[in-house]
Amino acid sequence: MDMKAAETALEITEKAGIEVITPEMASDLLARNYEDNRNIRPSYVAQLANVMRQGRYVSQNGQTIVVGADDGILYDGQHRLSAVVESGIPQPFIVAYILDGKNAYKTIDNGTRREAADFLSMPNKKDCAAVGKFMACVEWGSAGLLSCLQGKWDSRTQVDRGIIIAYVEQHADEIDHAVRVGRAMRGAAFGPRTAYAQFLLLLEYCGTDAYLNDFIKDFSKAASGNTTVTATKTAILKAHAKGSKKPEKKWVLGTLLDGYLHFCEDDGSTMINKQSLRLKQYQRYMEHARESRRCSAFGKGCSPSAKADDAS
Repeated sequence: MDMKAAETALEITEKAGIEVITPEMASDLLARNYEDNRNIRPSYVAQLANVMRQGRYVSQNGQTIVVGADDGILYDGQHRLSAVVESGIPQPFIVAYILDGKNAYKTIDNGTRREAADFLSMPNKKDCAAVGKFMACVEWGSAGLLSCLQGKWDSRTQVDRGIIIAYVEQHADEIDHAVRVGRAMRGAAFGPRTAYAQFLLLLEYCGTDAYLNDFIKDFSKAASGNTTVTATKTAILKAHAKGSKKPEKKWVLGTLLDGYLHFCEDDGSTMINKQSLRLKQYQRYMEHARESRRCSAFGKGCSPSAKADDAS
């Protein structure tokens, strides 16, 4: 490219800015989608559209919609624009118009694939990404509790990286705090590192955290003063000591839930063995909280995916 062409390209790039893209405009751009663009993933489009309907989508995060200034072809942004069409909700995007789009396309998303944690600038970012993945499924998705632990948006598909990043960025303080407190709890009992933070945030989301601070304080002590808390820690420690295989995250979560509910009842129980029952119980609590929050935000009709797909 000669100097004059380079200056022209720079001038056009500098004209890039924020545009409100309506569903009609998105459809028009998608009709001119670059033929070599990868296939559109319907599951990701559905996730983005769902978040847009909930009013939680952050469209101005530095990512651009890339359009050829000379040919009008859409080179980048097909999933986001498809979600605008599916949701029917206009979104403000940064739109960049470029020259020589076919050559520029070769450099778009052409590096080593990065995980959600690679996009975060916060301490403990891997744990924060894992916890954010779980909570994005709990709060924004439609999967059952155990499916959320597996990072599933619904009963079939995994939550997309972009959704995880958006959730963590919107809840950075809460997630970071839960990870820090969870690590302190884990130091007293072992088990999967992020299970404790997921336990904390799940209780807060379900609105059953009235005695949580007291439970955390006792649990984090080297020697707990409450017999139920001691029994909960002992159950996890024994499972961890059985062999090289670590206890599953769902079992640890169920154990924490069982111990916490006995702690709330102040019954002094040392029989912490109702993991499956407690997970099913919190499945119902989660569904109720999910539906209540969405109905509160969207009125009588509620929002899409207000009810969990499964109770797995």
